[in-house]
Amino acid sequence: MKNISKFTAAVAAVSLLVSCQGSGPEAAVKGYLTALKDKKVDEAKKYGTETTQNMLETLNQLKMLPEVTEIKDIKCNVQDSTATCTFCCMKEGKNELNLVKRGEKWLVNEKKEGGDMNQNPEQPADSTATSATETAPAGENAPAEGAAH
Repeated sequence: MKNISKFTAAVAAVSLLVSCQGSGPEAAVKGYLTALKDKKVDEAKKYGTETTQNMLETLNQLKMLPEVTEIKDIKCNVQDSTATCTFCCMKEGKNELNLVKRGEKWLVNEKKEGGDMNQNPEQPADSTATSATETAPAGENAPAEGAAH
């Protein structure tokens, strides 16, 4: 009888763990942030859309990954197949993530932000590019990105 009670308690504990991990947006945020905190970029990519995966790859190559100091207070506002989740704590930047639901899975859907990564292609980063674009005769385009000056 004692063994049955232990078995029942073990099954209940495992069920509780599985239900707490769940597949909701909170679980996706926790997995994503934990992977970033542990500097496991490939693991973090599993929780992201293609846009997020590409952004993480770029940030990793530039050695500019966000620094997660602590993961707590995850709260998500779900509207249909999107969610906005807040959390604590990143060293810098906002403590908010956008998610989308794809099938039964919630994925972090981060947009490129800040610096050159948020640059509008029609708004050059420096004034020399602006003057070259503005002074180009009609019908001619500014030099292609990466072209020698």
